[in-house]
Order: sequence, then structure tokens, then C-alpha cells
Amino acid sequence: MDFHDAIAQLTGNLVIAYDTRVKAATALQADTQQMLGDYQSELQNMANRQQEALNKNMRDLQHEVGQRLAEQHQANQEMTARQREHLDEFKSNLRHDTGQFVGDARAARSDMSRTQQEQLNAYKQNLHKSVGDMKQRTDDRMAEIRANHQAAANAQRQQLDQARNNMANHVAAVRAEIRANHQAAANAQRQQLGETRNAMANQVAAARAEIRANHQAAANAQRQQLDEARNNMANHVAAVRASNQAMQGRMRADFTAAGLTWQTFSMRMRQQRTAKAVPSPSAPAAAAPAPPEAPAHDAQQPQPLSDTGHDMTRIRGIGQGMQQRLKRAGIETYQELAAKSPDEVRQALGEVGRLANVEEWIAHAQELAAQPPEG
Repeated sequence: MDFHDAIAQLTGNLVIAYDTRVKAATALQADTQQMLGDYQSELQNMANRQQEALNKNMRDLQHEVGQRLAEQHQANQEMTARQREHLDEFKSNLRHDTGQFVGDARAARSDMSRTQQEQLNAYKQNLHKSVGDMKQRTDDRMAEIRANHQAAANAQRQQLDQARNNMANHVAAVRAEIRANHQAAANAQRQQLGETRNAMANQVAAARAEIRANHQAAANAQRQQLDEARNNMANHVAAVRASNQAMQGRMRADFTAAGLTWQTFSMRMRQQRTAKAVPSPSAPAAAAPAPPEAPAHDAQQPQPLSDTGHDMTRIRGIGQGMQQRLKRAGIETYQELAAKSPDEVRQALGEVGRLANVEEWIAHAQELAAQPPEG
């Protein structure tokens, strides 16, 4: 596992731990909201039940009062009807008796003598007087009946008013008691809800403080590890630079020695060609000298890049290791990198890609792809 993989794994573990803490805090907050909603719903349900009970009592009371009033009214009507029937029957009987008597008197009037006529007149007067007395007694009886009826109606009305007042006082007392009970229950529930809210707030604050402390400790540990990794990387880079400088010094020395050797070899070759260029009189013409061989160091010259790949290390932030990862992911040219999106590059690189600045790589690759090819 290289440095980038270790950093990526450590960062992933920290992100997972932080997400777990955040989910726990979110779940705790959701439970608190649910509990508050349940308390409010229970309070509303209890108020609704008490209101329904009060409304039912009021409806029952109104129904009972209305039923009693209807029964009393019906009794009054029945008593009035019976009294009217008795009076009508008495009047009818009186008219019938009077008519019958007058008819009998008219039938016998022609056969009566003067004495009988006088007696009849006297009897008629007595009858008229009796009828007047009876009428007077009837009127007095009717007045007495009306007075009794009025007194009974007044008494019944007074009793109904008293019953209505008593019922109103009872209803007011019941309402006051229900309001007091409702207020006491609401105050108790409000107090319990406040205590629960405070306890929940303390728990949430403690959880947040614990999450902050854990996050700070993890951040400090990660920062310490990053500092150690940075120091190690700096030491490694310094060592690589020192090794590179030493290698460059050795290469310069080797090139200098090779140059001196080549100069010596060239000088000897020129001397030999000069000696061969002067022929003897009897010697045949010498063959043309062979061309000098290419110097050995020409074979060591750097070869140009192939058509299938580019030097990805020219892009800022890409080293040899990252170039090998890009090649394994199928990205070997500037054009291929420039055509990718940041998410695609990170997905191709895996965990290492989460820490890389792939946006800057793509922008630099687009600049290099737009340049004309050299030579």
C-alpha cells in the first residue's frame, strides 16, 4: 500500500465515522420531534374528548329540559281541554233543560188558567232568577277555574324557571370544573414536555459535544499523520533529488570521459586514413576507407514517445506512479484524459482519485492536446 492509498483509506474511515455520528444525531433529533408530536397529539385528543363529553352533557340536559317542558305543556293543554269539555257539557245540559222546560210551558200555556198563568209567570221568574243565579255561579266557577289554572301555570312556570336556573348553575359548575381539570392537565403535560425537551436538549448537546470532540481528535490524529507523511515525503524527495544529482554528476563524468575517448579515437582514425592515403609506386590503388561507425553513445540517446502514448508526467501533479495507474485505466494520451470528466477519472483511479486534483489535470491535458505536435 503506497502513501496515497494509506491517505485515502484513512480519509474514508474518518468520513464513515463522521457520517455515523451525524446519522445518530439526526436519528436522535427525529425521535425528539416524534416525541413532541406525540405529546401534542395526546394533549389535543384529551381536549377533544373533554369537549365531546361537555357537548354530550349539554345535549342531554337540553333534551331533558325540553322533554319536561313538553310534558308540562301537554298536561296543561289536557287539563284545559277537560275543563272546557265539562263547561260545554254543563252549558249544553242547561240549554237542553231550559229549552225543554220552555217548550213544555208553551205547550201547556193555552190550557192554563189565569192562576196557572200567574203561577207559570212566577215560576218563570223564579226560573229566570235560578238561571241567572246558575249563570252567576257558572261564571264564578269559571273565574275560579281560570284563577286556579293561572296559579298552577305560574307555579309550574316558577318551578321550571327554578329548575332551569339550577341546571344552568350545575352546567356552569361542571364547565368550571372541566376547565380547571383541563388547565391542570395542560399545565402538568406542559411541565412534563418542558422537562423532556430540556432532557433531550441536554442529550443532544452532549452528543454534539462528543461528536465534536471525536471529530477534533480524529482531525488532530489525521493532521499528525499527514504531517508525518509530509515529512517522510519531503525526506524521500530530498533523497531522490540528491540521488538524481549524484547520478547526473556521474553521467556528466561518463559523457566527458566518453568525449575524450571519442576524440582520441577520431584522432587515431584520421592518422590511419592519412597514412593510407599516401600510396607506394608499385602498390595498387587502395580501396575507399569505410565510413566511421556511429559513436557508441548515440545508441543511448532518448527515443521519442510512441504514437500510442504521451508523457503524462508533463501534467502538473502526475508522477510516474500515477502515470502507470492512468495507463492501467486505459488513459495514455492527452486527448483521452482531456475527453474524460472528473468523476470518470476518479472512478478509474479508485480511492487515490478522491484526493487528486483531476480538474487541473484535465485542464492541463486540454492545453497540451491543443498544441501542435513537435517536429
